[in-house]
Amino acid sequence: MPRTGLAPSPKAGYDPGRIFEETLPLLRAAGIEVLDDPEKSRKLILDTNLPGVRLLVVRATDVPTYVQYGGADMGITGKDTLLEHGGQGLYQPLDLQIAKCRISVAVRSEFDYASAVKQGSRLTVATKYVAIAREFFASKGVHVDLIKLYGSMELAPLVGMADAIVDLVSTGNTLKANHLVEVEQIMDISSRLVVNQAALKLKREPIRKIIDAFASAVTVPPNLFTAMTLIAAPARLSCADADFDAQFQARLHWAADTDAAIEARVADILADVQKRGDAAVLEYTARFDGLQVPSMAALELTQAALKAAFDSIPEVQRNALQAAAARVRSYHEAQKKASGESWCYRDADGTLLGQKVTPLDRVGIYVPGGKAAYPSSVLMNAIPAHVAGVSEIIMVVPTPVRGSVATGGQGAAPDAKPELNQLVLAAAYVAGVTRAFTIGGAQAVAALAYGTATVPRVDKITGPGNAYVAAAKRRVFGTVGIDMIAGPSEILVLADGTTPPDWVAMDLFSQAEHDELAQSILLCPDAAYIDAVQASINRLLPEMPRAEIIAKSLTGRGALIHTRSMEEACAISNRIAPEHLEVSSRAPHQWEPLLKHAGAIFLGAYTSESLGDYCAGPNHVLPTSGTARFSGPLSVYDFQKRSSIIEVSEQGAQTLGQIASVLAHGEGLQAHARAAEMRLKGAA
Repeated sequence: MPRTGLAPSPKAGYDPGRIFEETLPLLRAAGIEVLDDPEKSRKLILDTNLPGVRLLVVRATDVPTYVQYGGADMGITGKDTLLEHGGQGLYQPLDLQIAKCRISVAVRSEFDYASAVKQGSRLTVATKYVAIAREFFASKGVHVDLIKLYGSMELAPLVGMADAIVDLVSTGNTLKANHLVEVEQIMDISSRLVVNQAALKLKREPIRKIIDAFASAVTVPPNLFTAMTLIAAPARLSCADADFDAQFQARLHWAADTDAAIEARVADILADVQKRGDAAVLEYTARFDGLQVPSMAALELTQAALKAAFDSIPEVQRNALQAAAARVRSYHEAQKKASGESWCYRDADGTLLGQKVTPLDRVGIYVPGGKAAYPSSVLMNAIPAHVAGVSEIIMVVPTPVRGSVATGGQGAAPDAKPELNQLVLAAAYVAGVTRAFTIGGAQAVAALAYGTATVPRVDKITGPGNAYVAAAKRRVFGTVGIDMIAGPSEILVLADGTTPPDWVAMDLFSQAEHDELAQSILLCPDAAYIDAVQASINRLLPEMPRAEIIAKSLTGRGALIHTRSMEEACAISNRIAPEHLEVSSRAPHQWEPLLKHAGAIFLGAYTSESLGDYCAGPNHVLPTSGTARFSGPLSVYDFQKRSSIIEVSEQGAQTLGQIASVLAHGEGLQAHARAAEMRLKGAA
């Protein structure tokens, strides 16, 4: 039966026991009475008036962990705690609107914070909210050194240990008493109801009743929560509206802003690696990933290590990797056969003309590492290169130590181990990666682009990465080739109203869950069907682990567009040029000829975009942000280069020489003309 974890302990900025005190009236309003007196009882498990419903009294910071690992089915804790925890394994169906406060930046009253930020000063900040502080200052382009503290935050600026603090603020009296002033508010905080994902599936009815009871007891802000449903509100547009074009363009707009602080830092890293090679790579790997090793040799993974990773994963994963790899390889082999091979022909006069296709000598693929597991990225980048005939495929994959800067921490513990993802390494083995290094970030891109004593210089770099990796790839382009600089993920579903609405809703979720800037759009001539899809969105959203991200993505950039016909829907799709385009129709081949611009086109109701991401065969590295108007997916061709072949016969030189002579004289290039004329018969 449901067990609920509560947080009674005081939190910095809260009155002692504030969450616990404010939860008790909410429990009573929800029909849950605590039988023991929580003020007098020393028990940590409290019985209630509801059979099988008990309360576990734990520290506020431990609530997400108890719920994540099944110690409790549900919990109540602050948004600040959830953000620091990360929210893995949890649903967050309800903002309880209690224990309200804010997280703010505060400094000594005499410290000129605004000038320091404007001048680009590097600030030292003390906080217990490391993840929140790091993201906030990074978004502003402010360089900070973070000091992790667990209490008495206000003391740090007073003793000169920090320039500023990031902490919870309720009344501000504690700040005032210690001569500190609040200079920036980061976010509002309140307590949230959280639910274990597995528990919601196994004990759905009793847990839903409790959530609904809480929702009835809470004054719920409009358009955020109703009962246990987090509402996603994609824009509803109609092509018949007079202002449709303006609304459509506003929804479509996305600017790839660059972060000046990131760009400057990346430029420094690239220059340092180019100058110092292995030594710089080792230094940055230790600084950012917490990986302390004596030499670059310790950062290389042998083929035996890749094979061992493959052997270590469950059989079902081995089979899935091999099946996906076989389909990706088969598709790209067909691609190579179609137009990835050399050809030539001879004119009637014996002149030979043709094209020589040769693979690149060496390519580098960047694969996200640590907690992220993207074996599909390994397959989609390495297999086309292998099929193209590339001799050496060099993979870089960061393996940050838990607690390091790269994992959101302040520094790795001495005995902490790197995050080696066995599934990624197994994929490298299956895909035919030649060499692999456990390095990441801008320093890995620099090592591939410029080469070091250990990491060989490559001809091209492909693969996804964070903002630092993207900035580094942008800067080394020209020294090496790159695949693309990708924008946010996109999906456009062109529907005729015959596909189950739940299917389409989940397809929209499949891209929205990537991040808040992802774009999911539905085009359909059936208004009633659009209503049904919105209803499916509302019903399915609370069950999604990344519900909050999906809701923000759909509300901020999503759209449900009512068109006057399927033909009009196709025309609008061509204007968008989406990364992923699903034609969810009974007759998809009727509409496919009208579609000109898309990274990948998925035909028919059974062709979900997610199949293309993993195992259909075509590449999942696709153009975004409208660039499908002039570019296509990563392919065999990206790992080949083409050279023209020209062999002019003596007879052919008589005709071509005269033509070239006339045109060269017309351009005023006399040497060009003379070179052609000398080969004419009878020339002096």
